[in-house]
Parts: sequence; C-alpha cells; structure tokens
Amino acid sequence: MCINSFEECGKRNEIFTAEIEKICAESTNYGEAYHEVASKTVSLINDLGKFAMEHPGHKGDITVMIAKTAAFSISKIGRLHIKEKIGK
Repeated sequence: MCINSFEECGKRNEIFTAEIEKICAESTNYGEAYHEVASKTVSLINDLGKFAMEHPGHKGDITVMIAKTAAFSISKIGRLHIKEKIGK
C-alpha cells in the first residue's frame, strides 16, 4: 500500500499498533500469530521506507518510526513466545 503523506505514516502506524495488539491478545495459534505480526511489520516498514526515499525531508522522522515499529514488533513476538511457553 502506498503512503502519500507524513500524516498518513502516523495513521498507518496507529492502525498497525492496534492490529498487532489485537492479534496478540486474541491469538491461540502462536505460530500463525508470529507469522501475521512479522508479515504486517515487514509490510509497514517497507511502505515507510519507500515513503522516506521519496520524501527525503522526512527521512529522519521515518527512520525513528521504523525503529520504533521494529522494537514494538520484537517485543510483541517475545510476549507471544512467553505466552506459548507458559501455555496461557
């Protein structure tokens, strides 16, 4: 999906966060949840990267957004892994 404005980057990130929170809260199939979180993360980071390349004035802000997105996803995947190991 193409991002056309910096504001849209923020909106996409908010939607992404809500989707990942929902996946992690509702998932009972952890392997599938890992895949879905990773897929959505890669998709968003790819779109943000393309936007940054096309709009160099926002490159620094987008780089920070990408780093936060990756850290958030890694944290959620870690929590899914713990959830799977303890069986809850």
